[in-house]
Amino acid sequence: MQGQSHNKTIFIAISMALLVITFLSPCVSAAPPEPSPVHQAFSVVEENPQKNQEESPQEVIASEEDKLKKPDSILPEPDGAANAEDKPEGQLELFEAEFAELKNKVDNLTRSPNDYKEFYFRLRPVIEEKVAIFEKDLLSDKTDLSLFAQINNDEYFQHLFEQAIEVKNLFYLREKIFNEAPPEFVAIHTSTRLDGIKEAKLEASYIKLELLVIAKATYDRFMEIPKRFHLAPLDLIVTLLKLFMAIFIFYIWRSWAKDGFPNWRKRILEQRPATSIKRKYARFIWYLDKTRSPIEWLVFINILLASLDVLQIPISKATISTIAFWACITIFIFKLLEKMVERGKRGLLKGISKAQSRSIKLLIWWFGLFMMMDSLLSLYIGEVTIFAWLSRLFLVLFIPVYLYLISTWKQDAFQVVGQERDAPDWIKRIHGNQTGLKGFVSANICVLYSIYMGTVHMFLQIIYKAETGRRFTTEIYRKKFISDNQEGIDKQSHLPDIETSLKDKLISGDGYEIESVHAAHIKLVQKMMDTGDLSHVSVVGERGIGKTFFLNSLSKITPNHLRLNCKPSFKNLLCELAQQLNVPINQSMMEQIRNAIIENDVRLILIDNCHLLLSPRANGQKQIRRLCSWVNNLSGQCLCVLTFNSSSWPLVKALGLEPEHNTTSIKLGPWSQNEIESLLDQRTRLNQIDPDFSQLIIPRQLADNEDEEPENQKKSGVYRVIWGYADGNPAISCRLLSDSLAQDKDKVIVRLPDYPDTTLMEGYEITTLLLLRVICQFGAISLKEIKGNLGYRNFAVRSALARCQANGMIDFHDNKYSISWLWYRSVSRYLSRQNLLIR
Repeated sequence: MQGQSHNKTIFIAISMALLVITFLSPCVSAAPPEPSPVHQAFSVVEENPQKNQEESPQEVIASEEDKLKKPDSILPEPDGAANAEDKPEGQLELFEAEFAELKNKVDNLTRSPNDYKEFYFRLRPVIEEKVAIFEKDLLSDKTDLSLFAQINNDEYFQHLFEQAIEVKNLFYLREKIFNEAPPEFVAIHTSTRLDGIKEAKLEASYIKLELLVIAKATYDRFMEIPKRFHLAPLDLIVTLLKLFMAIFIFYIWRSWAKDGFPNWRKRILEQRPATSIKRKYARFIWYLDKTRSPIEWLVFINILLASLDVLQIPISKATISTIAFWACITIFIFKLLEKMVERGKRGLLKGISKAQSRSIKLLIWWFGLFMMMDSLLSLYIGEVTIFAWLSRLFLVLFIPVYLYLISTWKQDAFQVVGQERDAPDWIKRIHGNQTGLKGFVSANICVLYSIYMGTVHMFLQIIYKAETGRRFTTEIYRKKFISDNQEGIDKQSHLPDIETSLKDKLISGDGYEIESVHAAHIKLVQKMMDTGDLSHVSVVGERGIGKTFFLNSLSKITPNHLRLNCKPSFKNLLCELAQQLNVPINQSMMEQIRNAIIENDVRLILIDNCHLLLSPRANGQKQIRRLCSWVNNLSGQCLCVLTFNSSSWPLVKALGLEPEHNTTSIKLGPWSQNEIESLLDQRTRLNQIDPDFSQLIIPRQLADNEDEEPENQKKSGVYRVIWGYADGNPAISCRLLSDSLAQDKDKVIVRLPDYPDTTLMEGYEITTLLLLRVICQFGAISLKEIKGNLGYRNFAVRSALARCQANGMIDFHDNKYSISWLWYRSVSRYLSRQNLLIR
């Protein structure tokens, strides 16, 4: 029930977002209009007359029949600037210059904006006169808008073209006046009063003029096709072939998609294991299959318009393209929401009534029709009087749509607010009024609040798609988890943890890991061996990131390998190596080890935890220097892979201790959320643990996670909190999971992972912070080494150690101190923020 309410919130948000876009769109300043149909009908050749004369097959017609001779001068450019120096200024040029001067004076506060009114009163009669003259000339028997007349620059065609340019620019100047004039002037001339009616008639006359040009040009150019085909058939044949090719490809695609998409989705779902990525992919394919039809037709129509330019009338293409775009987009949104209702994420079809579905569809069609008319008016006349009338008409038509929308969704809005645990007190008081006029007002407020919550929810879901977004929202969800489950936390506080042996198995994993995590790095090492690149590789990663597992994976590449684990002394390392090679331990064993490696054809040596040879004592680099020297002597004989902690690696590089022939450095980064989830699932499954997540309350922000079952939602939420705190560290993640499991009679339940209070470190003095840095940097360190490194008195060091141990930050084992796993992430982050440690 909760999932249905949350998804209804999304539908309300989507629906009302369309409304907001609709109301905002008229408020945006009008951009300069596209060239009018009158201009575009004439401008096919004139945009580059020389190019068209050279390439068009119609030139053959003119040369063969030699009916008309082209004039010496070319036709004027669209802005009328080409012949501006060769002819006296006309009325259009004078008006444009006067408008520019007036606008400049208004901007400089030397003239009043009301002066636009006087200027327009002189301009308007000129526009009416020019439109009337142009219409009369278009209806003349001499009018010929065919391609023959256009290419041959017919004298009367030039005359019509000049008129088209002038009328178009006059209307463009008129629109600029309306954009600059005071609101009072605009309100009068866009109203339904006498002034507004006169302006609408003027715009209607211009639209009529444009349609007349389209109709006349279409007729003339259609009737000349046989003659064009007779004289220049190649272009029309190629166009016809393009048409057949487009239709054929479109037919083949539609035939394949009918069964191809369902089969494609079926194959993905049948693949094992069924990961969340595969479920996302399958869901995307399902939605694509159900909503592809309008997008296919939109692409097909635009391809036809781009390739089938037989009549060469750009305005016709622009009109058809605009209508097709908004029709197809509207149908696509309609189908998408319809399929979201049909499929849903948790049986959403059962939670939405037919009336609610109908209200959303009605809003979508209303929005699509409005945007189509808006685009067409911008294409033909601009956003002035008729556009203002249309906007008001659609606003009036929206009132019943809005009332119907509120009436069908108010109960769901009340339900969403009622179930929202974090709703403020004032919205809860409003929620109590659900009848009468107050109930209607309350419904509107609750709908707006639902839209707000839905918008926040969608925003979090969007940024959740990226790894950085998940990290950003994880802490938000953790706090929500705690607040929502506070009662359960108190009840479960007395439950015992699971057995220690079971915890150890969950943490160790017995060698089982997620093989795909380091696949790219393993492939790189394999390539080096295949190509004979027997140099050295340094593998760098933080504690617990999977360096040892990486070496385990590399050991499977070749049986001729040696595996070593560094001890604090290089001599111990040599002794271990000598035992593996059956070399006697004596003074000359280093040379014998080298010979044994060559004789046994050892091609790969894996050395783990090389940073342990680095000591904080004076002359503490001696052991690691011996290792690097020995590794350098093996260059060309075998490939050595050495692992270092990321906290120690900067010091190793700064001291110049890395192997000289180290040509490759591999940085092991944090695991992704899906990889951590797979790891935790694997560990619980291998240890036959079936954790019970049912006692947790899932935060509303996580309610629309990928999994469909509520139990899987809760599990995914807990895993996400674990992954977020661990920052993709698998060792920390496994420990957090083991600490969150409790024994409740005969079942294992899941509690919320416990986080340390990181604010404790904010009050630490520099002595304690430097102590933590040294321990982080060297992993495990004795008290003597700490004092030798810091140079502090015994009392200061012991006091800082006692303070950290009391808060659980430090573990003491085998006479060495190390950062506890629970605190490792918090300590490393804090020290990194203080520029004391490189993570």
